[in-house]
Amino acid sequence: MIIEALYPEICNLFGDRANVSYFARAAGARVIETPLGAPPAFTRERVDLVYLGSMTERSQEYAIGALREYADALRARIASGGAIFATGNALELFCERIMADGGEIAALGILPASARRFLPRRYNGLYLGSFEDIKIVGFNSRFSEIADGGGAPSLFKTERGAGRDGRPLSDEGFRVNNFLATYLLGPLLILNPPFTKKLLRSLGASICSLPFEDAAMASYEKRLREFSDPKTGFEY
Repeated sequence: MIIEALYPEICNLFGDRANVSYFARAAGARVIETPLGAPPAFTRERVDLVYLGSMTERSQEYAIGALREYADALRARIASGGAIFATGNALELFCERIMADGGEIAALGILPASARRFLPRRYNGLYLGSFEDIKIVGFNSRFSEIADGGGAPSLFKTERGAGRDGRPLSDEGFRVNNFLATYLLGPLLILNPPFTKKLLRSLGASICSLPFEDAAMASYEKRLREFSDPKTGFEY
């Protein structure tokens, strides 16, 4: 299995990069790190999963500029079922535009959605939702939300916390074939071992167990109990 991590020099906030390390170790995968300015590996060879993680707002503009000439290749990959996983504000690169004070930034135009920044206000919160039959726990820390994306299919169904448009209980993230994008950040795959196993199997990996699975599951179950407790506050 081959994983391509795009632009690791800028897509490296909140520990998102641990998703690649954990996934690669679980699948015995080779990781290709593609820097800004280099053509993505998925455009010239077989890649099983393309990954993009959280970045600064300025870095979003660099990433959009680097990917713009490959927008059609990304569309074709998504349409054919090729896997892409984007966490944190990386999902906004695939929108039509990012609206900010003083104007807007043209994004890649792959999703029928727009993002809106609300700098300097930051939303921090916990998240509890589901992916098919699997409970999902996670964290939000962002300066933006989806302002216009009602027609785009979601990734997670929200049970507690804010969804992609910032409203409580609204749907979270985007899912188109094997394109999965979520505002949730940090080492999401380590936090959610059942989701990680399902994702690995969808890519054809044959695994019996995850690295440190017992510890990961114990932490997941403890966090799930905490996030399900009505006494737990979800904004901080």
